[in-house]
Amino acid sequence: MSDDISSFNAEQRRELLSLYDLLMTELSAALTPEQEALFGFTRHQLRNDQQVADDVVVRGLRILGEQANADRRPDLWRKVRRVLYEVTADPALGPPSDARLKYSGPPLTRPQLRRLRSLYDLALEELHDVLTPDEFAVFDAVRHRLRNDLPMTDLAVMGLRELGGLAADHRRSELVVRLLRSYLDLIPDAWSIWYDLGNHLVHSADLEAALSAYDEALHRNPDHAYSWYNRGWVHYELKHYDDAVADFVAAARLDCDLRSFAKAITRRIIKVRGFTAVFEIITDSTLPLSQRQKIVQALQEAIDDARDFDGWYLTTPPDLSQDAESQLAALALRAELADIRRESPLTPGFLFFSRTTTEYNVKVVEESELHEKLWYLSPDGRPSAPDRVRHLQRLEEALRVGRRLGALEAVWAVHYVAGAIALSCHMDGAVDWPSPVLRLAVARRSADGIHPDDRGNAAKVEHWIRERGGKNVSDYALSQFRAAADTLNELSLALAGPDTEAVIFPADMNQLLTEYIDDTEGRIEQDTPIPVRLGSTLRAESLWLLIEPVYREWVLAADYGGRPDARLTALCHARQFNAVAATELWSEVPAELWQACRARIVEAYDTDITITEVQEALGPETVLADYYTYEIFGETVSRLAITASEAAVTTRDVNVTGGELRAMITSGRPATLCSTGFPSQVEDPLVLPSPLPRTVILVPYGYLRELPIHALPTVRAAMDRGEVDRVVYLPTVSFATRPYRPPTRPERALFVGCDPAGDIGFDADLESLREYVDEVTVLTDDDATLATVLTEMQRHDLVHFACHGDLDPRLAAGYLELADARLYPWDVLAQPVPQTVVMNACLGISVQRIETTSDGAFGLHDAFLLAGARHVVGGLWEVHEWTARQFAKSMYRRLSAGLDVPAAVASAQQDLYSATPDPFLWAPHACFGEWRS
Repeated sequence: MSDDISSFNAEQRRELLSLYDLLMTELSAALTPEQEALFGFTRHQLRNDQQVADDVVVRGLRILGEQANADRRPDLWRKVRRVLYEVTADPALGPPSDARLKYSGPPLTRPQLRRLRSLYDLALEELHDVLTPDEFAVFDAVRHRLRNDLPMTDLAVMGLRELGGLAADHRRSELVVRLLRSYLDLIPDAWSIWYDLGNHLVHSADLEAALSAYDEALHRNPDHAYSWYNRGWVHYELKHYDDAVADFVAAARLDCDLRSFAKAITRRIIKVRGFTAVFEIITDSTLPLSQRQKIVQALQEAIDDARDFDGWYLTTPPDLSQDAESQLAALALRAELADIRRESPLTPGFLFFSRTTTEYNVKVVEESELHEKLWYLSPDGRPSAPDRVRHLQRLEEALRVGRRLGALEAVWAVHYVAGAIALSCHMDGAVDWPSPVLRLAVARRSADGIHPDDRGNAAKVEHWIRERGGKNVSDYALSQFRAAADTLNELSLALAGPDTEAVIFPADMNQLLTEYIDDTEGRIEQDTPIPVRLGSTLRAESLWLLIEPVYREWVLAADYGGRPDARLTALCHARQFNAVAATELWSEVPAELWQACRARIVEAYDTDITITEVQEALGPETVLADYYTYEIFGETVSRLAITASEAAVTTRDVNVTGGELRAMITSGRPATLCSTGFPSQVEDPLVLPSPLPRTVILVPYGYLRELPIHALPTVRAAMDRGEVDRVVYLPTVSFATRPYRPPTRPERALFVGCDPAGDIGFDADLESLREYVDEVTVLTDDDATLATVLTEMQRHDLVHFACHGDLDPRLAAGYLELADARLYPWDVLAQPVPQTVVMNACLGISVQRIETTSDGAFGLHDAFLLAGARHVVGGLWEVHEWTARQFAKSMYRRLSAGLDVPAAVASAQQDLYSATPDPFLWAPHACFGEWRS
């Protein structure tokens, strides 16, 4: 064949051009740009009768044919082979090796020839409508020679394979099987025909016969990966699971292109033997490295796909900054977690509750949906009860690996799942708890209640825990949840510094960005560098979704185990994390100031206080009520009440579904709720122990911070009777243990009035303040600049703001509007502040739209307290003009009479309440901080 001169005649060139057109159209998605350009140029030369070397045309057809074969397009591959035969007569470019076998047996007998003829008759009759005229002519010529006893044995036998392929293309299964079996009777060493026969028998649902066909193929060619894989599939369908796994491993061991079924191998092994069984294959050194890499990727994808139905603790990737060995070890850890999920019961018909930071969802889990899940084991496919002791042992080993690697994003999940197992066993399966404790605690119900296997499992876990470290189950669960929270907190604090840049890769991050960025600012494009604290904000959002259940289960374990001390510790940790996470949105703050603010928050939100320390700080005639809600399928309000002599936890179920209590409190504004009266679902769980002492300290968590608990009828009645003379709010219980500083009457006050719109009218506030403090520095309108206000606050004992305030959802922070800028929390945290702060402004303490943390935004109330203020007086919602004037007048009059700030605030509320019973008008102000007189 010449390298530079074409020997093709005109008819051949037309056929070659037609074939190039067909192949480049059908295979366009699989061709590289370079291949498209190269083959396109050859096609151009053929179309325009330009000179083109034969070997260029043939080489291009061969590449295209191989691509067709790889794409499972036998129809195209056969056409390429036929044309190559015709134009080159080169057998090396023909069918696979076994198809080039010549018939080498004894001469065919007359019965064999008659059988061949009858098969040709049958095939040509059934396929006459799909064969081209040329194809029909070729096969009809063979039939003619058979009928007339003319010698053409090889061609007649080879034609059976070709007819079988054509019949397969047109789904004539029975004909295919007959033709291929006849071919194999004559040439039994054709392994690829055995393989083809097995495939067609599978399609015909004759699995036992297909298994025999694959056995014959592998006997003749043990290096054919597809035969191993397909035989494994048949074993799998026949429930021969050990044989199936062995076949899949044999397929993976062959160094071939596994692109088409590495994922399928992985998933079938997971289905029958679990995630760790796949990992064992990865560690098999006899497998080619390329195969192991493909299976690693397939295993990672399989674990990531298990995120539904609260499988989120599997989706956190391992720390990929480590070396390859460490990455594999972290993957092994994730596989262990995935298997524990796989072996945990989940029953069809279960009401699954899920939540994000903004919404709740409840759905019925259908059986058909579960069967589609890779990790789901149907009741007949799993043991009678999960072996929780074995799970805890595996987690213990996984924890050692994770710690060695420093893979925090995997270690937290190990702690969480270990705690969840212990908690579910501590609950003895008595609660069908629809949270990530979830399926670990779901009990398979029997007619008499809890399944005995579940009770036995719980007893085994308790025995194992006691033998390991002498702890009881409750203490073990608490220690695991604390370790999970500490690990996630470490992750949060380990985020990159604010001056570096991060790249946002996942497309769905834009969905999160819309929560923080105005639409006018546009969406961030993929791979666009953005300030890392904005990137960290998105990371903090994800961390919150992980840590919120950890704190919830930590508090639950403490409540269920009767451990108020552990509950106190859990919520102190939760509030510290929430406050620090809120700062992730402060992307405009200089780096040094940002770090200083975070350090100050961590220090102020002490997490290691005890019940005894709180009781000593409270003294007599004081009760502290710490509120928390379990938001899962239903809702439960948990209250820790501490007095000088006792500490008790009570829980009250709320007769609403998940999310309804929040909606009742936060829809519109809380003022709207209390104007129409508190629904029983809101009031009943919040009721304080009776009789109430003189001082009430309230520490609500999450969205309960938006609720004016001091306006509850029971509290209001106690104040009317004179039993209660002060109600004070704290951001966290640890603030109750701060050193007591005796109050002093302020000598110098700063008045800040800023009213660009002219709708405040702050002259009355200024007059009231002057009745209380002799020396007042006045900064109003243009004089009330940010710099001046910050400087003057350091020189005064009291500051009174009469200006507009709001909450910035972009930065998750409250602010006050001054003449030239806004006063934000980080401004306050950076310097000394007066001992008393009064914000007679429209300023809430949290942001409904932002829930990067379950405590909402970081407000100025908290910032002033952290900066050193003894008392902060501020609003919980929009303050009416009349309310602001009357409240300030009454409060300062009471202060002038000698009352301390908490008592003066309570008396001012009483005065307003006497004038109007509408809580919207009398209840917006609250006192934060010191309660001791």
